[in-house]
Amino acid sequence: MSGKTLPGISAPSETPSVICHVDMDCFYASCERLQEPSLKNKPVIVGMGYERGTSDGAVATASYEARNFGIESAQPISQALQLLPSADETDSVHGDVGYYRPVRLNVYESIAAEVKDILHDC
Repeated sequence: MSGKTLPGISAPSETPSVICHVDMDCFYASCERLQEPSLKNKPVIVGMGYERGTSDGAVATASYEARNFGIESAQPISQALQLLPSADETDSVHGDVGYYRPVRLNVYESIAAEVKDILHDC
């Protein structure tokens, strides 16, 4: 099938494309620890779509300490709270994902520059 492509797909250019996926494990938990250093070495669960007293919502991320209790990303919050009964249902002061954006962009820009340098040398 050399030189052939699927209908609607153009032939690749002479310069191959590179796709790089960076998985920033436990990112939201790390952001919470930056704001609240007392969370260091403690289980941290960051939820999405959760309101105290309801069973709605899911785990956006769980720190490694929380994962040791069987808590996983995308797990229902109600299940995570059962697995970690000492969990403090503290309402985040960060309200929405916009809180994480400045942290994320700084990190992404730094990593992007390093990756571009590495790829340029290849």
